[in-house]
Amino acid sequence: MSHHTKFNIAGWACLVIVLVWWIISVPVVAQQSSAPQTMAVMGSSSVIKNKIDWARERAIASSLVTALERTTASQLPMDSMIQNFHRINESILSKPDDFIEGYKVLTESRVGDIYRVIVQATVSIERLQQQLGALGIMIGEKPMPRVLLIMTEQNMVDTSPTTRLGTTPSTEAPTAEEALSAVLRTNGFTLIDPEDTEYSLAYSKLSSSPVIDTAEIVQMGTALKADVVVIGKAVADYAPNTMGGDIKSFNAEITLQAFRTETGEEITTITQNAVSAHADESAGVQVALEHSGRLVGEALSKRILETWGAEKPPAEIRIIVEGTRQLANFVTFRRTLSQIPGVNELQTREMKADEASLVVDFEGSEKDLADALLLKTFDAFGINISEVSPGFLRIVLIPG
Repeated sequence: MSHHTKFNIAGWACLVIVLVWWIISVPVVAQQSSAPQTMAVMGSSSVIKNKIDWARERAIASSLVTALERTTASQLPMDSMIQNFHRINESILSKPDDFIEGYKVLTESRVGDIYRVIVQATVSIERLQQQLGALGIMIGEKPMPRVLLIMTEQNMVDTSPTTRLGTTPSTEAPTAEEALSAVLRTNGFTLIDPEDTEYSLAYSKLSSSPVIDTAEIVQMGTALKADVVVIGKAVADYAPNTMGGDIKSFNAEITLQAFRTETGEEITTITQNAVSAHADESAGVQVALEHSGRLVGEALSKRILETWGAEKPPAEIRIIVEGTRQLANFVTFRRTLSQIPGVNELQTREMKADEASLVVDFEGSEKDLADALLLKTFDAFGINISEVSPGFLRIVLIPG
């Protein structure tokens, strides 16, 4: 064997050793969704009465709003963006100073009466996500929870508790429930209609019962494929304030309990009051109930989403990968795995002759990760997922 050939073999061996050491020692971390986002954007403004400084500032302000718009859009599915656009526009896009961490003007130019700038802007993802959460807007593609709402309503005019499903089919929802339901739907929740199910009679009995069995409610929610069950009671009565002989005030109080069907655990208990004044007794009661329903709906939305967003911390999944003798194939597989949404961190724990052991922090189940891998295509090889069990996957790389 020639000296040149020996050198090539030794060189390739060293390269392989270095590459394997790099794979084992360097964790692959997916891009964190809370990291600040920096981008270059363009802004423009008209030059009026030759006020160039004013036009320049307006162009910069325009570019910062554009950066915030793009970043906000990247955090939300399109349907959620459209559904909540008014609140997003009011609470986020109209307040760029609250979310822009910094900016730098890269270049600028005036042509005629138009002044344009290109600005490099950095947007705080953490502040943006906090505000979206405060607005009760779900971030990402995760499905919103399905809610079963069981509510009674009572007032001093009609002392008998009313429910959505009474003795007559298709009874209209009480005022407070209708207002609460409208807020939940606006915030993206899916409400289950018990009237359309075989459980409508059981629902009616439960909602009109003076003592509600929580276990029975959760059991019904599970049967109806609800993620959250909400039990509520609205009571309206006279408030002490009056004006003259005609104007009376009315107080509506709503108390809610929300339970998660998967565990039966209580998510929250909320009490909300609203007061109205009206010459007409019936109208005054309805206004107070509607206002209270809207307020408690917003509070409930935020509380459920706080719990829902934090429900599943990343789980550690061990993956045994067989067929790693073709090192290039394993490198490609590892890189693809690290780019799957929900993979926060990936580490190689052990390398053998034809097998590798990986550990993944993944926001989801083992099956979710396996399903995501099955959708990936590899040019030089295929994969066979031979085992899926709690905390474990076994995958074989099959050369093409």
